[in-house]
Amino acid sequence: MPDSSSIKSVIASKEKAAYYCAQQEHCIFDVRKKLFQWGVETSYHDEIIEYLLEDNFINETRYANSFCIGKFHQNKWGRKKIS
Repeated sequence: MPDSSSIKSVIASKEKAAYYCAQQEHCIFDVRKKLFQWGVETSYHDEIIEYLLEDNFINETRYANSFCIGKFHQNKWGRKKIS
């Protein structure tokens, strides 16, 4: 049973991760890497990511589309290089 300080920590981490994902599209790997940098216990990573997926802060399809469009317009990549 987690204590109240770890529950508060998880809630704060969820809010911080939601804000992070709301600013720009991120994939699950990026969020997991950021959680490690913030020092969140690894046992809570899956719970936080599941919360972000349920509330549509993380969407892998939306991220892939955004990535491809960005590479096409910003870096002038073609269809072959993107695929």
